[in-house]
Amino acid sequence: MLGYNAQDGFFSFQSAVLQLQPSSNFSAITKSGGIQSYMTYSFEFVVTNQVAPQPSPTTRISGYGIAVLYPFTITGSSLAIDPFKFISAFGSQSSSFPGAENTITITFASNIQINKEMNITITGLGGALSLNPNHQGLQENSVYGWQGRFNDDDKTLVFYSDKTFAPGVNLVVSLKVRNEKFPQLPPDIFIEAYTQNQQAMERRAVDSLPRPILRIDPPEFFQKSIWQSTSNAITRNQIFVTLIPNMDLPQYSEIALSNLKGVLLNSSSVALTVPPSNFSTFLSEAAKWQNDPNHTLRVETISSVPAQSLVDFSFAYYNPSSKQDPPDVSVAVTAASLGPFVLRSTQVSPESNPFEVSARKFLRKDIRQSSTFPGYPNRISFTFSLNFNTSKDSFSLVISNVSGHLQSTNTIQSLIGTTYSLFTDFTVSTIDGTSRIFDGVAKQNGEQFIFASGQEPILAGKVYYLQITIINSQTPNEPPESLYCSIFATNVQLTEVIDMLDVTE
Repeated sequence: MLGYNAQDGFFSFQSAVLQLQPSSNFSAITKSGGIQSYMTYSFEFVVTNQVAPQPSPTTRISGYGIAVLYPFTITGSSLAIDPFKFISAFGSQSSSFPGAENTITITFASNIQINKEMNITITGLGGALSLNPNHQGLQENSVYGWQGRFNDDDKTLVFYSDKTFAPGVNLVVSLKVRNEKFPQLPPDIFIEAYTQNQQAMERRAVDSLPRPILRIDPPEFFQKSIWQSTSNAITRNQIFVTLIPNMDLPQYSEIALSNLKGVLLNSSSVALTVPPSNFSTFLSEAAKWQNDPNHTLRVETISSVPAQSLVDFSFAYYNPSSKQDPPDVSVAVTAASLGPFVLRSTQVSPESNPFEVSARKFLRKDIRQSSTFPGYPNRISFTFSLNFNTSKDSFSLVISNVSGHLQSTNTIQSLIGTTYSLFTDFTVSTIDGTSRIFDGVAKQNGEQFIFASGQEPILAGKVYYLQITIINSQTPNEPPESLYCSIFATNVQLTEVIDMLDVTE
């Protein structure tokens, strides 16, 4: 027992005892050489709290001796005993995916001893399902030795241990369940404790950190992209589909792509291409095509697809002849075992524009010449490329507005015979070599060069180099203000201004 004042500092009493009076109050009885006025004294003693909780009792100090000190009530919370309670409770989960296996882990501590006579109950586990009828859910742990099970009916976990745990020790329990398929916000979860069916500790909410317990995401695709190989009209188009679901898809699920505007197929069965990188056992090798107003392609899974698995496939068709903007493609997954559940999305990768068809046009159309000398041979080089395919023997190319810039046919024939004939001297080549897109003869009709289709079609995106040899006019001329190139084919009449390169007087 210590005394203290500003002048002398700390000093010890000669003796101090603590005894329990018959009134069941604790009293400190001190014996010393005397208690001085205006001296500060302090003392402490260690006791064992009783088991039952209590508020802070009224504590008084009094002194007896030659002089009697009137009792003085001490303020504060000395000897207050808390109610039995959990001093902490928090948890997290391993997965928020709909229908996925989910391990819920809860850490808790109490202010009293936990022993085998105490059942601990965690309630409010809405959205959790037993993995199977024989699965208790409670995860084994040799450190704690928990025993118990998860009740699917009232969504409650009840457990206990044959071991004894001291107050204040963090204890951990894990429960393995399956999430519901439908999205939900995290429910209110509580932890309680009972001894012989009597509540032993105050009910406490379980805090969710860092991943809210039993928050279930909406069914969705982590990735959902649809790409096409070309937007060129009347061109074979390969569609590539990539899907990554956030939930398990059962066997015989149906993946339906709807609003495939512009897709026209004659057969109800469409061959699918499944990349080697994918588990090809996921999908059937053919899809079902419904050429109805919804333009729907249906693909079936022939085995279950685990969540986060890559599901990709492709199919081909020919783009229509007319321009169209990319439609909103809908992707939906259904299965008999899922009941009314539907995994649906109308979102695709923002960088992709599937089923868009561009207006037919020249991708390239430029012309140059080799000579400006009057009366001299002049090699005209015309380079062009289209964004659509043609059929062979069904199109023609016309270069127009060339009137007055070359000698007449009779003059050419009389000067050079057939060496530089307008009608026969032309070649077409590509980067791969000679092309036979034009056949027969090139015709000059007034102010036009006309080239008739030959034994090969024009292929979209391919660059063609057409060379024509003419004899320049004897009369000086300004270059034409514009030259035009035209493609005439089935349901096609396309005319554009040619880009003139190195064309001088």
